[in-house]
Amino acid sequence: MVGTPFPLARVVVISLPGSARRSGFLSQPLGEMFEVSEAFHGASQDWTPYFDAERFAELYEREPVPAEIGCAISHARVIREFAAEDGADSDLLLVAEDDARFTADFPAVLRLLVRSALPHDVVVLADGRSGSENPLVRRKFKSLLQLSLLSRVVLAHRRLYRIGRFAGEGDCAGLYLVTRRGARKFERYAASLPGGKLNRVADAWSAFFEAGGMDIALTRPSLVTWEDPRPCAPGGSRHDVTGGVGAERSRPSCRARRGALQAAGGKACGAGHGGGRAVPPRGCVSRVSSARGERRRSLAGLRRSRSPSFRGSRRRRVVRSACCYLCRGVKDVLHFQVVPLAVATTSTHTVRPGVAPAMG
Repeated sequence: MVGTPFPLARVVVISLPGSARRSGFLSQPLGEMFEVSEAFHGASQDWTPYFDAERFAELYEREPVPAEIGCAISHARVIREFAAEDGADSDLLLVAEDDARFTADFPAVLRLLVRSALPHDVVVLADGRSGSENPLVRRKFKSLLQLSLLSRVVLAHRRLYRIGRFAGEGDCAGLYLVTRRGARKFERYAASLPGGKLNRVADAWSAFFEAGGMDIALTRPSLVTWEDPRPCAPGGSRHDVTGGVGAERSRPSCRARRGALQAAGGKACGAGHGGGRAVPPRGCVSRVSSARGERRRSLAGLRRSRSPSFRGSRRRRVVRSACCYLCRGVKDVLHFQVVPLAVATTSTHTVRPGVAPAMG
C-alpha cells in the first residue's frame, strides 16, 4: 500500500506534460498522495496503434476529436498497468484528472468506501454536470433518477450522497475508484476489441458494463469541482454532460458578449451593475430586433399549436427516467444484493445499520 491515509494500492493523477493545472492539483489537500501519470496527447502523438477511429464513428455517428482519443488512451493505460500488477482482486486504484478539485466531503466519503471490501468494480466519484454553465432542471432530475432504488446513502458534513448502480448513461472520468478485479475485467474487454484498439470515450461506463461485465456505481452529487470548465487533462475537451459524446453548447458570458459588441463599435451602459448590458452599434439594432421578434413569434406559434412533440417530449423524458430508476431497483432486489444502510459522519466515521438496503 502507498503511504496515504487510505488503504489504496495506487493513487494516480493523469496530467499532460507541462500542464498548468498540475501544480494546483498537487497543492490541494490530499493532492500530495497522488503520483503523476503522463497523459497521451491525442493532437500530437500517433494514436493509430491504440485507437480505432472508424469504429468510433460507427458507434457515435461522428468523428472523434483528439481530446477524446488522448483521454481514452490515457485512462486505459493506467487501468491496464494496474491490472498487470500482482495483488489481490480487492486492491484499489484511485484515478483523477488534474483539473479536479476535491470538495470538503471527499475524504469522509472515500474513507467510508475503502474501509471494507468494495462490492463494485468501479465507483465514479465525479459528475460532469457540476461543471455545466447552464444546469437545467431536467438534467438534475435525470442525474437523480438514474441511480438505483437500493443506492447506498452516505451523510458527510450534513449532506447526503447516493452511491449505487445506474440506468442510463454515466458521465465523467475525472475521479473514480477501480478494484484490481475491475481493472482485469477492463483488460479482458480491451483485449477482445478488434485489433485490440479502443473505440469509445474514456467514460463510456454503460458500454463497459454491457460489453465488459464491469459492475459500475455512480456517486451523486459530485465529490469534485473543476478548476477550469473548458479542458480535461488528457486531451483538451471540456467536462460536459455527455462525457465527450457531444460538446455542450454553452452561451457566452455577459462579459464576453459585451466585449464582442464593444469591439464591433458598440458601447456598454449601466455601469452601476458591474458593467451593465452591452448596447450594439447603431447599424445592427434593426437586425437584432428583427431576429428577436422572429424568435418570439416562432415560440408563441409553437405554444399555440399545442404540438404533440412540443408537449410530449418532456413527458417522455420524465417517464423514461422514472422507468429506468424503478427497473434498476427491481433488478437489484431480484439479485438479492441487499446490505444494511450505511451512514458516515465526518467527525467519528462510524457506520450504523439501518432498515433501508444499501449499495444498489
